[in-house]
Amino acid sequence: MHKKKIFTGIILFITGAIVSALITGATFYYIYTKKLNTYKTTTTDNTLGNYMKAAYNWLENSGEAESLEYQAYNAATASLSKMVQEPSSKPKAVILDLDETCLSTAPFQGYEILNDNDGFQYSIWDKWVNEKKDTAIPGSVEFTQQAAKDGVQVFYVSGRSQNELKPTVEEMTKLGFAQANEPGHVILLPSGQNSKQPTFDEIEKKYDVVMFVGDQLSDMGSMFHGNSAEEKQQVTEYKNDWGSKFIAIPNPIYGNYIGALDDDKKLTNSQQVEVFNKGIETFNPTTGKVYHNKA
Repeated sequence: MHKKKIFTGIILFITGAIVSALITGATFYYIYTKKLNTYKTTTTDNTLGNYMKAAYNWLENSGEAESLEYQAYNAATASLSKMVQEPSSKPKAVILDLDETCLSTAPFQGYEILNDNDGFQYSIWDKWVNEKKDTAIPGSVEFTQQAAKDGVQVFYVSGRSQNELKPTVEEMTKLGFAQANEPGHVILLPSGQNSKQPTFDEIEKKYDVVMFVGDQLSDMGSMFHGNSAEEKQQVTEYKNDWGSKFIAIPNPIYGNYIGALDDDKKLTNSQQVEVFNKGIETFNPTTGKVYHNKA
């Protein structure tokens, strides 16, 4: 009888230990799996954010970016001083983009990045524009003032909504952009018009447009279009015009270049990450070959 009780006790102890081990193992597995999935989700979701944070900090906080902005507008000023000496049957004009060309919208871009928004937030953007808290891109105000002093008409063509014209003009005038408060000099594209080319064509009917300034190739005209390989080829075709007729302002945060990497102008955050990875050219130290990443 005594031995039977001992045996039963041993069985119960072993059974309890096994059940306890199973419960502990299951709990550990659940917690580990949950943490692992959370880690994977977090790193995947934040990958684009990390790209954008790096791009933002380079553009807004590096001396290199600011030096390129000054360099671009110095080149524009020097080229324009020569262009005004050349004869023309029409008054000379220059056309500039607004956002990230004349106006820095950095705090709005920061909001988009930190809040991990998948897509442009029009309601927040509208609030930003009406707050009129943009700052001038280094060198931009001085360039427009010099252009006006040289007798050149200055036009600003932007994809901003037409209902944003009033706060945009008020802000630009306050910042000192030449001719911004003159009727017809700040032109915002009408609803449904995606290309700036029709607006350029209208300006060129009356003026000899000698220079385009922008942070996107589309700011220079419809001759630049297509995927990234095609656009690079088009840029090469006009290589002698960069720094004179075409002035590019650096902007790695957003733009057509992202969609052009994959023949698609509208990409989700996860698709952008995939496209960024595919666009990387890398070196294989084992084979000594250079190739494009396909991961």
